[in-house]
Formats: sequence, C-alpha cells, structure tokens
Amino acid sequence: MTKVLSVTEFRSNLAEELEQVCGDNRNQIIIKRPKGKGNVVVISQKAFNAIEETMYLLSTPNNKKHLLDSIQELKDGKGIKFKLEDIWK
Repeated sequence: MTKVLSVTEFRSNLAEELEQVCGDNRNQIIIKRPKGKGNVVVISQKAFNAIEETMYLLSTPNNKKHLLDSIQELKDGKGIKFKLEDIWK
C-alpha cells in the first residue's frame, strides 16, 4: 500500500512512518514536494535490495530470456518437483 504525504506530514510523524515502511503494513511512502522539486519515495532496505536484485537478474538479455522462459514453463505445468537435499546427491 502506498501512502502519500507532504514533507510536513512526514516530518511530524517520522519515526512511526518509518516503522510502517519497514513493517508489513505499508510498502512505500511518496513524499510530495513543492512543484518543480520532484517527489521522493521512501522504501525499506529489504524492498530496495529486492529491486536491485531484480534489475541485476534482468540486466542481460540472455539471463532475462532464460528466467522468463522458465516462468512460462512453470505456468504451463512443465515444472519438476524434487527435494532440496536431492540436489547434492
């Protein structure tokens, strides 16, 4: 869920807003700034890391194609179930 706040609103309840962003209740806050200055988005470190990882995994055309093909195979029911410990045998 996204919450939109002015700078003043965000500042007045900073600690609680940051707790909400890092918890399960809210994914991000958009802080509205004066016209022409651009807005700011506040997200948790966990969310930022996930975005960075996704960008890295999709950064090369071959890896992107492999991942998207694999997702499609799973959707088409072509996945194979196995136990994790069987990988190391």
